[in-house]
Amino acid sequence: MLFNKKIDTFAVGENYIAYILLLRRLVAGEKVLLVDDDRINLGEVYLDWISSLEQNLLHLYGEVYDIGPLKDIDKFTTNRPATIVAGNRRLLLGTRPVSNLREIVRKFPHWLISPKTADLYASIMGQHDDANHWFNQLCNSYGLQVAKLLFDGADTGTVGFKQLYSICPSQIRPFFDEFKRVVSSELAQEKTEISSILSMLGAIFHNRISLAMGDYQLFHIFLSLLLPHYQVDDKKLTDRLQKLFLARGGLFKKTRVKEWIFHKKGPWAVELESYEGIVRPKDILIVGGAPGDSLFDVNIKSEVYRCFELNIKLKSSDAFTDLVGERFIFSGPQMIGATIPYWDIKFEYGRIEGKVFFKGRDCLKEAFIKNFILKQIYRDLANLIAFSEQDVEELDYSFGPEVILNAIYEDRSLDDGQRSEVSVLDIGNNALAGPLVNIKYVGPYNNRAVGLLSELMAIKHL
Repeated sequence: MLFNKKIDTFAVGENYIAYILLLRRLVAGEKVLLVDDDRINLGEVYLDWISSLEQNLLHLYGEVYDIGPLKDIDKFTTNRPATIVAGNRRLLLGTRPVSNLREIVRKFPHWLISPKTADLYASIMGQHDDANHWFNQLCNSYGLQVAKLLFDGADTGTVGFKQLYSICPSQIRPFFDEFKRVVSSELAQEKTEISSILSMLGAIFHNRISLAMGDYQLFHIFLSLLLPHYQVDDKKLTDRLQKLFLARGGLFKKTRVKEWIFHKKGPWAVELESYEGIVRPKDILIVGGAPGDSLFDVNIKSEVYRCFELNIKLKSSDAFTDLVGERFIFSGPQMIGATIPYWDIKFEYGRIEGKVFFKGRDCLKEAFIKNFILKQIYRDLANLIAFSEQDVEELDYSFGPEVILNAIYEDRSLDDGQRSEVSVLDIGNNALAGPLVNIKYVGPYNNRAVGLLSELMAIKHL
């Protein structure tokens, strides 16, 4: 397909966040080209497992900007619980709020139960499951209120903990008060277990490992533990968004960027590997995680944990069938600050898929770290299920696009709507000093306060 090579916005990285950005630019009358370069990807961990907060925010984008697939986001998501394995404890979360509340109290009763909350908890749990749906409805309704407040305040960045807490229902607020009190007390006492669990929850829900959490971040973790979680059918959703994007005049190519050309630190041209050759954009958007082939560099100050993907084919297709569809997320006291702080797996028929986050230089070869990672993964799997290395028929592995930032030694929190954005310093082989202009990055390197939820709010003003 031939197209006008002078365009307003050149974007690289196909995913639902990119389409939200670009569909809005089409409405503003811009000429937009999206390139699906296989080296630029946000990855499953960042995009595909979301809470009802993110789901509600996506629905609001659909309603406000007339994006049909996002209006019907529930058609592209399914409830998907996960088991958090923290040391010798397992926490199954992601279902209904009542079930999540019960599970937290069963495994960590001191987090939520005190003389101030005991009667409230008993009143919620003292009814049959089919009768206490009011608490589910209350939590889900509040989640929708939170999403709307964040969406409406995204342009100014003025919505923070005080606003969210002020509208929190009286049947939910006491549990957070107790959670905050216990977490703050145990952190002050430098207790290992709470440090480990809080760091892991920050990695899961915020894409950053940190103990410097303000009220806003802690409240988000509390709500993420309480509310349902969903698996996004990213391929199906992306396909539908692509059709809408093309129908509204957007341009799309599945190819690679061959070279970026800048003049006075601003975009001058982009050369594609496909026959279209050179295009000349006014602005560039990069929507992705870890860049392949040193495609770009950012001024991130935090240490970065890269993702190592495993695909374990089992000798028997009948092995662990009772776990198919389940996801397990691992951490432990000995893992915080270690080379491997956190990893997760999901079971499918005849195989186990894993994503392991590790501390290491980008120049490391996959084969060099494979044995080190497998030793720990096989050991932890054996502790979880009746697993042995002898169950493995074939193993595939590669670096993945996901990243998690290690802010464990930072003494600041990103609270009450604060934005932390990186600048693109270098792109391709251009030896340019300082940040480039008219080029924006969207993704986990931005070190947002509450991860994907913050990024979805931030793109509203891009």
